[in-house]
Amino acid sequence: MAYKVVITSFAKHQLERYVAYILSEYRSVQAAKAVMDDARRTKKRLSTIAGSLGLCENEILARNGLNDPPQMVHRSTKEGDVMKMELIYRKAYELLKTDNLHGIYKAKDIGDSFVFYGGNPHEVYYGIRTVLADKKTGNVDWFDVNTNRDMLKNGKDIEIPSEYIYKAS
Repeated sequence: MAYKVVITSFAKHQLERYVAYILSEYRSVQAAKAVMDDARRTKKRLSTIAGSLGLCENEILARNGLNDPPQMVHRSTKEGDVMKMELIYRKAYELLKTDNLHGIYKAKDIGDSFVFYGGNPHEVYYGIRTVLADKKTGNVDWFDVNTNRDMLKNGKDIEIPSEYIYKAS
């Protein structure tokens, strides 16, 4: 049985941002095309396997019978990196939340890793409020900016998806 797969406008926007990032940072049309092709294949595959997926963890969506699709993972042609941006952002966000740092206000690409700065940028925190995420493995852990300033020197600011941006309460 084929299912109708609905891609939200937000998800489409995220995909467009990922492709734009690849084109601007790596100038690789081949890698950008590969990501788009993977997205199309994933949508097609989901239409045939949707019935076998578990219900969403989100209670409201689960009550409406919506399934939770697996994360799309794209293996880029650039140095074999695994592009799992959504998962990496989510993991960094969740780790920050464990220390009551709700949201990311700055993110940097420092080569093999990303660094995420959490909490309110206008408040002073005692302790560590940054997370390091390994691009290849997706592992995240606390990161001490003060003892690792050299790693950040040539880092490039990267865009933060709106759902993970710090919002003043």
